[in-house]
Amino acid sequence: MPAYQRRAYWREALPRTFGAVDMSVPEEVNSGTNRTAPLSGLQVTTVDGDPLEARRTRRLIAQGDEDQYVVVKLLSKGVARLEQDARDVGVRPGEFFIYDMARPVRLILPECFQTKALVLPRQVLGLRESDLRQITASPLPSDTGLGGLLSTLLSRLADTAGAYRPHTGELLARNVVVCLPFWLMNNLAGSQRGHRAAMRRCCCGSGTSSAATLTIPT
Repeated sequence: MPAYQRRAYWREALPRTFGAVDMSVPEEVNSGTNRTAPLSGLQVTTVDGDPLEARRTRRLIAQGDEDQYVVVKLLSKGVARLEQDARDVGVRPGEFFIYDMARPVRLILPECFQTKALVLPRQVLGLRESDLRQITASPLPSDTGLGGLLSTLLSRLADTAGAYRPHTGELLARNVVVCLPFWLMNNLAGSQRGHRAAMRRCCCGSGTSSAATLTIPT
């Protein structure tokens, strides 16, 4: 595929998954894949590619209807720079980051990269707006117990979602969704005690959810 067609592919493919964005890509785009699977109102996506930059402006937000979604991404390969609100942060391989599609955001991936992402309605997180603003555009580690569990679940879901029967894929997606708010609240709290409580609630259930069985299908 000629370079100009590869650039056009990226400019069309990524906005279909992550909302309307202005894309900048190098003159020579050598490779890239975008694999997306819808799962019960969520989307799970793996993107491999060469350097790119994406901007979601107020104008683009006003033109679309994606402002009820947030994006949770795991950077599997490469480095990234993320800007939202007053934050401008670097992200390293193995770190998560979150951005809110209702607010302007800029994402720069300056080298070959791989991301695994979950696009989900903001109300699924169960966070207050003030808490969501604290957690967006902040690198979140995956080397803690709960972060490592989420990294494993999201990676497995992204790698194999298209191969599962719908019920199995949705079950694994619910496992991620059940753990995600507790992990985010633990990062907000920043305490070891909060971490232990979040692990218990995620792995044992909170008494109100029936989707907390963390079994990864094989």
